[in-house]
Amino acid sequence: MKFDKTTHAEALAKAETVETWVVEGIISRGSTLLYGEAKVGKSFLASALIAGLVTNTDFLGRKVPQDREFSVAVCWTDDGGDVDYATQVDSVLPDGHVPAVEYYCLPIMKGREDWNELFNQVMNDGHNFVVIDNLTQCLNGSFNNDDVVREFFDGVRMFTRAGIPVVIIGHSTDKVGITGGKSDKPMGSATISQSVRWKCFVKRSRKGNLVLEFSGNHAKRHEITVKHGAGARFEVVGSRSAEELEKAASDRQRQRDAVTLDRNAEMARWLAENGQGMGVREASRALAEQFGGSENTYRTWLRPEGKLGKLLYKMGHNPLQKQG
Repeated sequence: MKFDKTTHAEALAKAETVETWVVEGIISRGSTLLYGEAKVGKSFLASALIAGLVTNTDFLGRKVPQDREFSVAVCWTDDGGDVDYATQVDSVLPDGHVPAVEYYCLPIMKGREDWNELFNQVMNDGHNFVVIDNLTQCLNGSFNNDDVVREFFDGVRMFTRAGIPVVIIGHSTDKVGITGGKSDKPMGSATISQSVRWKCFVKRSRKGNLVLEFSGNHAKRHEITVKHGAGARFEVVGSRSAEELEKAASDRQRQRDAVTLDRNAEMARWLAENGQGMGVREASRALAEQFGGSENTYRTWLRPEGKLGKLLYKMGHNPLQKQG
């Protein structure tokens, strides 16, 4: 049958037994995208996770499931990726421990046939957890192409629909975010974000620690700060709940609004003192020279309903000529 059908009752019964997490609030039972700038420490975090899984201990202070033995397939693309991962995982294993981990060198995954072959080999080898590092280098085309990205995630879903969690390592965009800092979006098509159940954005703080920002379908957004030690060792040094993040964002917005209001008031005062007899175009040019910015923007702001027009009205007069 082409379509896998369940009844409403069957879906509810499945919901009673299906897990949401491999690691509570950190790693989804389905697909998790772990992404950030190059060399920020993503593979070390994945190695720490692998070590926690195969030793049935924990990851970032949170327990992994104790009711199963994990066997991990690491699908790597960078030169020497198997050596790097083996060394990093080994750095946090107990002496003499031989982990249930195998390494698969991924080519560019060209369609369903390649994914079928990978899926069958991983299943035959008995693995129940998959790490793909990294998304960009095994795509069959540009990461900005929606169809190319969908083809990749069609392959990933072969594993997740078989009950095998998948962690995908990706990169963050190099574009500037809406607040002027580095963006927290994955590099490439928006389909990447839409295709995973849970995301972890990794960035470096001013103090040199790693800040992990979690978001997605499963829970509210939250944040963990970790200190990177030797090898793949990490110490949790802080955390913020969704409520704390929302309050911090609200406080930052209020601060930005206050700064904006102060600056607008400064421009209105300057114009009241220096703009006598000017037309709107001349005043816009003068504001751009004095405060920077676009003359077109200032022309909009100087309209009666604009932010500077309203301020000038509240001050009791508008020194500008009606025309100009």
